[in-house]
Amino acid sequence: MAWSHADWITQPTPATRSAKLRQHIAEVSQKMGADVTADGKSVSLGNLRAYIDNLNTLLRQEEARAGLAGGGRTNLATFRTRLDDGGVS
Repeated sequence: MAWSHADWITQPTPATRSAKLRQHIAEVSQKMGADVTADGKSVSLGNLRAYIDNLNTLLRQEEARAGLAGGGRTNLATFRTRLDDGGVS
């Protein structure tokens, strides 16, 4: 099975890897609902489910690296409080 977005790991930054990885997760998810038997070959849906679970774990890690957890928003109140306390921790 060829994936169009499986090269997500080659992207230069955590943010671009996250974006490409989301596309890869979407394309793998589409295969979950599609007929995966062709030309006498089949793919186990259990294997695809495990693969998607692994990709989602990797996505959370990439988003954390990019500071994108929580949709890319920064909690400014927490940041300001830390600054008022003498620095960012």
